[in-house]
Parts: sequence; C-alpha cells; structure tokens
Amino acid sequence: MTSPDVQHLRDAKFAALNSRARTEPSQGLVHDLFQQVCGAERKGRGPYKRTERQRRLAVEGLVGDLLRAQGNGKTGGW
Repeated sequence: MTSPDVQHLRDAKFAALNSRARTEPSQGLVHDLFQQVCGAERKGRGPYKRTERQRRLAVEGLVGDLLRAQGNGKTGGW
C-alpha cells in the first residue's frame, strides 16, 4: 500500500503551461509574479529581452496549472 503523498503524485496532472489569464485580476497576478520572478532580467537589452514573451507565457501557464491543481481533490493539489 502506498502513502497518500505517493498516490497524489501518481494522480498528479501534467503541467501543460497552456492556460491563459482571461480576467483583469488574473492578468494582474501574472504580471506581479512575472515581475518578481523575471523582473531583474528585464533591465536593458540582452538575451533575456528576446525571450520575455515566452517566459511571460510560461509564468501565465504555470499559474493556471497550479490553480487548477488546487481544485482537484483526487490529486491533493499536485
């Protein structure tokens, strides 16, 4: 028999990173998180400037996947 944590991990959903923020509050949340995670790299030009859009979409997708997992009772939030 497996522990509940192991079973939750087995039932966990794949983080596809394809969720998109549609409401103004969710867009604000994504913006704030992006600033905290990637804000320091945005200064000026350089290698990070070219990938800013992709990194923003990744943060946006991850937030959606994490919120969706929280509401899934079978996976225990994973």
